[in-house]
Amino acid sequence: MSYKFVKNETFDQIEERLQQQTLLLKSMIENAYSEIQITKNNSIYQARQIVDGESEAVYKFIDSWKGDIEELKDIIASIKVGKTGYIWILDYKGIYIVSKDRQRDGENIWNTKDANGTYFIQEAVEKARRLSGNAVDHQIYPWRNIGETEARDKIATLVHFPEYKWVMGVSVYYDELIDTGYEKTKIEELKDNLAKEIVGKTGYVYILSEKGEYILSYKRQRDDENIIDARDADGKYFVQEMVSKGMVLGPRETAITYYTWKNTGEDQARMKLACYTYFPRLNWIIGSSAYHDDFLEGLKEIQSLTIMVAVFFIIIGSAGAYFFASYMTRKFKRLANNMGKISEGDLKIDINKYPGKNEIGQMNTAMNKMILNLNNAISTAEQIAKGDLTVKVNVLSEKDSLGYALKGMVDTLLNVVVHVRKTVDSSKKMADNFTASAENVALLSQQMTLTSEQMSEGSNEQAAASEQASASTEQMSANIKQNADNAYETEK
Repeated sequence: MSYKFVKNETFDQIEERLQQQTLLLKSMIENAYSEIQITKNNSIYQARQIVDGESEAVYKFIDSWKGDIEELKDIIASIKVGKTGYIWILDYKGIYIVSKDRQRDGENIWNTKDANGTYFIQEAVEKARRLSGNAVDHQIYPWRNIGETEARDKIATLVHFPEYKWVMGVSVYYDELIDTGYEKTKIEELKDNLAKEIVGKTGYVYILSEKGEYILSYKRQRDDENIIDARDADGKYFVQEMVSKGMVLGPRETAITYYTWKNTGEDQARMKLACYTYFPRLNWIIGSSAYHDDFLEGLKEIQSLTIMVAVFFIIIGSAGAYFFASYMTRKFKRLANNMGKISEGDLKIDINKYPGKNEIGQMNTAMNKMILNLNNAISTAEQIAKGDLTVKVNVLSEKDSLGYALKGMVDTLLNVVVHVRKTVDSSKKMADNFTASAENVALLSQQMTLTSEQMSEGSNEQAAASEQASASTEQMSANIKQNADNAYETEK
């Protein structure tokens, strides 16, 4: 579970890392390009200052000229600017008044185009005619001479001489005044540095044009190669996808493309991912590409470490569980033995004090309390058995059945004693009544005896019977009295 979670987190982090790295690359390129442009603009400004200085000097010279016009033209044609630059003068129709070395004087160049196909002469004349005094304007245009393969940028500072109906230009190639290759050189240095960047384990930084051409390739081995139709191992046009997605990305946006790739000599394709963004100032698609498994080395280490940690904790946990179970078993056995003795009526056991707050400690405390309460109940029962009904029975709770039973027994015995006492008192009164009756009977018997003696001698047997009855009555009276005395003794 932990490995799966880490794996998913790793995949998310791979994409996030590539996104951050790609945006960082873009930021680095933006900064480098901005510095290049600042330096370039400073150089252009310096070049303009040079040309403007030349034009200002020529303007003052022409403005102050009092001599022959043709001589003035010869002087102007002889002035050099930089290595190959020169000063030219046109009329309002684009006809050369003064050309380089005066070789093309009188030629109409009104419809001449620059390397981009722009009618730059017409633009220059139009700009210059709007000027007055010593004010200047500039015309920048690419120019390629006969025999040259590449056009070079030229700058012309324009000045207007309305009194002559002239448009003058002080024209020179930029690269004769400044290092025009500076931008290209610095961009190549930037690409060299980017080519050294390593993404993941074997990944690299790449740059594509809008046409799918390599601006920057792996180790610069395929620069300028068009790979727009490249397909991955599954036949997917992944470069077309990157170009179509990349060209519409915002300033801080990135896109990710997954594709399978198999290098020459490899047995099977591996998953790659590319994260890219768009740099509109150079029309570049800047990306970082790497194999997916390049980032999984750490994950494999985490997997091995996770297994080792899991095994370690399983062993430690098992050992701990064994010792804990043994410890708990001993405690439970001791409790079970004590409970067995209690069930047999043996309350004279060695109470094991276990002060813990867990379940065993609670069980031990409850059992100790039970033994104490049972001993108290037994002591109470022994006092009752000895006839001490004044003993106080403590009822522990509403659920204390034994306490209530002992209390009920004491109350019942007290009621029996009261009842017996009442019975004894009643028996004593009856005995006293019987004694009085017996005495009355004896007195009556004596009277009867006296009467009988006076009777006829024929009544001797009756008199003897009466004496016998009197004796029986006295005996009965004595017995009743004895019973009453016994009952009284019992009451004590």
